[in-house]
Amino acid sequence: MAKSVGNIFLLREVLDVYPAPVVLSYFLTTHYRSPLEFSLEKLDEAKTAYQRLVDAVGTAQFRVESAASASAVGACARLAAAVERARSAFAERMDDDLNTAGAIGELFALVGDMHRHLEAVDAGAEPLDPDGVAAVADTLRSCCELLLIGLPAHAGAGTTTPGATASPQTDVTQPVAGQLAEEGRWDEVEHVYAQRLAADDPSCACVLRDHYRAEKRWAEADRMRDELQAAGFEVRDTKQGTHVVRTR
Repeated sequence: MAKSVGNIFLLREVLDVYPAPVVLSYFLTTHYRSPLEFSLEKLDEAKTAYQRLVDAVGTAQFRVESAASASAVGACARLAAAVERARSAFAERMDDDLNTAGAIGELFALVGDMHRHLEAVDAGAEPLDPDGVAAVADTLRSCCELLLIGLPAHAGAGTTTPGATASPQTDVTQPVAGQLAEEGRWDEVEHVYAQRLAADDPSCACVLRDHYRAEKRWAEADRMRDELQAAGFEVRDTKQGTHVVRTR
């Protein structure tokens, strides 16, 4: 490889394109005793994998904060056992000659366990376990901190929950949308949602879409979905309302 032919990249050049947590995730996918072959494709895979962890924390936060709207709430022994198993397996992997790739694999297994629980919740097969879901998020955060690939404390920049979103600039919770919705001030929500969405805050659009759906105003609900997608958010319908994840 030679920089003159364009197949060598300086670390600062890589960091101009990929965030530091993504680059660290890429390094950790290979055991420290093994050579690491540089690949932009592998970096893209690491970016996707890291975003999956970020999205999982955002999804957990959404479900916990909107638990009051769940059709049923209760403990899920299966999810609690999955959290304990993941914590134990993560520690074992790290103790096994710093097997970081295996440790990260245990975190993704836990993400899968959480999503299976939430799928069962949405299907009405089991109640939502807010404590268990929160424990998943806490486990993901604490384990990633040990790997120095910390996850956002509040996933507001990538996800939102009706009633509480984080400002991308300050990461300060702003319960404006939820407050307006709770007070039935829908004219004000309709007045500000576009401005808030342009500022990377989809909360008003989310609560407005839920309002339209509740009133069976399907065309307007579809318009809100389209505007959210155009603003760079994936729209996910859940039993607890509209949940969005940033896609770009």
